Amino acid sequence: MVSIKILDTFQETKEQLFEKSFGSTLLTNIEICAAIFLIFPFLKRLFPSIFSSQNHLPQQSGKIYTPWFIDVFQQPLSIFSTRGNLTTIFVVFQIMLLSLNFFIALISVTILIPTYYNGTDASQSPNYLTIWSKLTLSHLETGSFMNFIPIMCIILFTIYIMVFYSEFQLIYIIFRQKCVKRNIPQNYVVQLLNIPSHINCTQELQYLLEPIKTGIKTIIPVPKRSFDLSKLNTQINLLKNKQETLKIYIQRCQALFVYNIARVKSYTLQVIQTDNIKLQNKYNKYIVNSKNQAEKMKKIIQFKLKDFENTIIQLKTIKFQIYKIQFEDKLNVNHIYNVTTLPPELPSIIQPTFYYVEREQNDINLKYKDEFVEQQFLYDNNQLIFKRISCISEQNIQESIGSSAFIICESQAIAAEKQTTLISVNQKLPQACNAPNPQEILWENINVSYNKKIIKRIISFVMSICLLIFYIIIQYEILARVKQNQIDHVIFFDLLCSNRCSNYQISGSLHCDVCDKITIMLGTYLPSFVNCIFMSFLPGLIEKIVKLMSLNSISKNINMKFKILFIFLILIMGIIQLILPDLISAHGYIDFELLKDFNVEQIINNIGINVTNQQFTFINYIINKYFAFPALNLLNFQGIYNWIISKCKNQSSLESNVENRFISFDFSKQLAYSSHMFVIGLIFAINAPVTNLIILITYLMMVITDRYSLLYQNIPDITSDLSAQSNLLFNVIGTLFIGLILMLVAISCHYYVLKDVISTIGVITCIICLVLSLLYKIVIDNRYKRALNEMARGNNLLIHNLQINAFNTKQINKFDLNNTQNASQLNDLLNIQNEYKMNLLDNLLKFVYADLTDLPISLVQMKGMNLQNNERHCRVLNKNQIQIAQIDPKDEVNIIASYTHPALLQAAKID
Repeated sequence: MVSIKILDTFQETKEQLFEKSFGSTLLTNIEICAAIFLIFPFLKRLFPSIFSSQNHLPQQSGKIYTPWFIDVFQQPLSIFSTRGNLTTIFVVFQIMLLSLNFFIALISVTILIPTYYNGTDASQSPNYLTIWSKLTLSHLETGSFMNFIPIMCIILFTIYIMVFYSEFQLIYIIFRQKCVKRNIPQNYVVQLLNIPSHINCTQELQYLLEPIKTGIKTIIPVPKRSFDLSKLNTQINLLKNKQETLKIYIQRCQALFVYNIARVKSYTLQVIQTDNIKLQNKYNKYIVNSKNQAEKMKKIIQFKLKDFENTIIQLKTIKFQIYKIQFEDKLNVNHIYNVTTLPPELPSIIQPTFYYVEREQNDINLKYKDEFVEQQFLYDNNQLIFKRISCISEQNIQESIGSSAFIICESQAIAAEKQTTLISVNQKLPQACNAPNPQEILWENINVSYNKKIIKRIISFVMSICLLIFYIIIQYEILARVKQNQIDHVIFFDLLCSNRCSNYQISGSLHCDVCDKITIMLGTYLPSFVNCIFMSFLPGLIEKIVKLMSLNSISKNINMKFKILFIFLILIMGIIQLILPDLISAHGYIDFELLKDFNVEQIINNIGINVTNQQFTFINYIINKYFAFPALNLLNFQGIYNWIISKCKNQSSLESNVENRFISFDFSKQLAYSSHMFVIGLIFAINAPVTNLIILITYLMMVITDRYSLLYQNIPDITSDLSAQSNLLFNVIGTLFIGLILMLVAISCHYYVLKDVISTIGVITCIICLVLSLLYKIVIDNRYKRALNEMARGNNLLIHNLQINAFNTKQINKFDLNNTQNASQLNDLLNIQNEYKMNLLDNLLKFVYADLTDLPISLVQMKGMNLQNNERHCRVLNKNQIQIAQIDPKDEVNIIASYTHPALLQAAKID
């Protein structure tokens, strides 16, 4: 018979179970993280191709060993800037958000937690199961003057979050403005979208742009059949990747063939030189074995060469198909024959930064068969036809265009001017906007018409709503089934018990203690674990929905993925559970009867009650979902999977390391998870301040593991460069402001439910903070709204004298905090004059980074036409390369080629 104690455990409420298991759950996750952090240095040394495929840190000098999690914190921004501009501002954002979490946790530990623990509540104290309940707002007696302390903390939290919002937004905008001034192709280009269907040739588009033609160098139309060209381009990339793989494999086989031939010669010579019959027999066996191996390698080489020849034939076939499209659509692409390299070179001002030593590759001496040579000769003769096609397209006046085009301008300032020019009465037809990086353009989507985009986005929106409802129902259905089946799992542990437990206490035996702890963990950890596993599939599903929207660049896909993922997370594990905790029945069905009499008063009451009744439920979710997430993410499961697959395919070490070398950092997922964690933490920041301490520790581990991934595991992807279309970090700080709003709403609803004098003061305080923060946000956003999408064309960007990581003073003289003498002089002034004041954020950042008004600006360049399996280089730019400059004729040709469909470029370079 199941023990009474264990059965009684399942009769407790879910919140009580989460409270009782809170310490055990936290301790379990701490042990997991500590174990991974301790064994990780050994894993990194044993499997460097998996856990350290990219090493971008300088070698440590001396014999002093620095732990890896401390070493990544010691790296300056100059190291992270070589990983891309998005990486640079991402690291700055992390340290600023970490300082914000530190401030909130410090207030919680020093003020809120002692106040709550020494609360005056006497009537409800028997209901507190553990010490954790005494560290919550509900432990304060209603009407007690101690309730003024959390009200003051609300004001402090609001002020500091708004300071963080304004300061980071200003840092981000100034950093972005410098990126827009770089002498790179996209800053000279304006993209036209939604060109009306009645404009079907380049000449008509030129006529449309005639009034604003000053400063425009060239107009590059996107081909109508861009989707077909994109499919052919994908085939070209696959064939070229296959050729590279075949080259590596053939070179390895050739080396083994030469090695075995050398062994045959060596053992033959030893047979001749020795008179020992046993040794001669032994050497003869070696000779036979080596000859067999050499013959085997010869056959493999011949087979792979034949395969290599077939890829050449296929490439030439695709080339002819591309030229056929070029001829039928009358495309003028003569400019691409003046391009010497693919991808085209950067402007002459910035190109010298990217001089690098290319790895030498031995060309394979292919011996073609006679029939293949004849076939190749026929394809080579078709070059005359290709030249005729090129001449025809050049002479033809009516060059057809699609729904998009690119405008090449003389300078970045002219391009910024054209982006803000109203071309037609309807600003959407056509629409001028910032051009994306040429290597992140989704050419298969760029030519989708305006009406089709609207239809696809409506379909994507409907699918998103269906996915959200499906996730909510399935999630509750799974949790309900887990809860129903828990009693069956407990029967196993009943065999360990001695049945000496009463309804209210444990007998004290070890068996009963074990049964009690395991039973509680089954009631809390198992449902949370199942929930976390189920939620881990969400980013992949959202990525599929984003692809259906037909956005025209990878940056827009990343931004949209972040927005949808955050909305899903905050709705599924946040708002819905607070407002409608009983919407889903125990069997996983929606109770529509509950919605009939639902009103604003009931919403406020539900939030006010549930923000206290579900605090341990949400804290438990944060711990299970995010506490061990950084440590588990450090194990690089994708790299382990790639390594296992390569071993199953019996690939060489060079080939097996290729996949791991090109794993990029998923900024959208990391930022969505950290934003969701921070927002949930803010909702319960006042009610359960221990949440703030847990989030601080969790986010500190996130910062450590993210820095390690950026420096050791992830390559500088083209999306890690801050393009003109990327506002990912700005969207993130917007979600943090949502967290502030939800915090004020939640705590005001809680005070509204209590309905006493002090609680009324708390409600009024929350409403005032809410209104003032909204007004402050509106002022800040309106002030810098245009700076997010346009380039400031004046000489002085720092109109407001941004002095993050400096000091607030009315004096003209400035001090460099990185200079020891100036820093000492500043400290002396701080002791003498009161007007020199530094806030907590400034003091924290000054010991970590240089002045944030002068962040290093970099550029990522790809040595290839596709995102996969190509060399990528990131270089920090100097000040001369971040200023307005005009392009010369050679730069113009290269920029035009950069914004020409890659299929046309690659077809022209196929021999």
